[in-house]
Amino acid sequence: MCSLKSENKDFGFILVDNRFNHKPISNEQLYILDYFSKQTTILWENKLFIDTLKFEAQQDFLTGFYNRRSLDKFIESLTLSGKSKIGIVIIDIDFFKEINDTHGHDKGDEIIKTLSEIIFKNIRSKDKAFRFGGDEFLLILDDIDEINLFRIIRRINIEFREKTGASFSSGGIVCKNSQKIYKCIKIADKLLYNVKRTSKGQIKIK
Repeated sequence: MCSLKSENKDFGFILVDNRFNHKPISNEQLYILDYFSKQTTILWENKLFIDTLKFEAQQDFLTGFYNRRSLDKFIESLTLSGKSKIGIVIIDIDFFKEINDTHGHDKGDEIIKTLSEIIFKNIRSKDKAFRFGGDEFLLILDDIDEINLFRIIRRINIEFREKTGASFSSGGIVCKNSQKIYKCIKIADKLLYNVKRTSKGQIKIK
């Protein structure tokens, strides 16, 4: 038996047995086994490295959400799906610049991370969350109506206020045609802009 190690940690093993003639494993066979195990370890470490690069390319480090670069690719597949009743919501943390200026960027990061955890807890596994900008999030919720979309965002907003003392503004729409996702995102963004301009901390769903 030969263990497979990566960074001094076992991640598997190879068991070899001579079932043909039941003779002991020769030194030459042991050498081959050792060489094979080292090559297997290299392949495993390369796979982990590639997976890490893919994760960093597609996901935001602080929140674990998909980043903006992966949004276009997801929307492309969503457009072809022919789905209807797609909830689109853009969330923007209120007075985030003031929070950073007054309490420092570590506090700002803490608030962003807290919001991302609350969002993750309240959306379903089939929904997607993207970090849309510095303090903006884009949520795409599958198969949902306006009432339930509002309820989810309100629940997130209430918990966010309770845990941080901060608030967010949001604009959203239920997109009835997957071919019009980009148009719906623009509408949600405009609704958010109107909320930020008139009454921060509110939720506007069209």
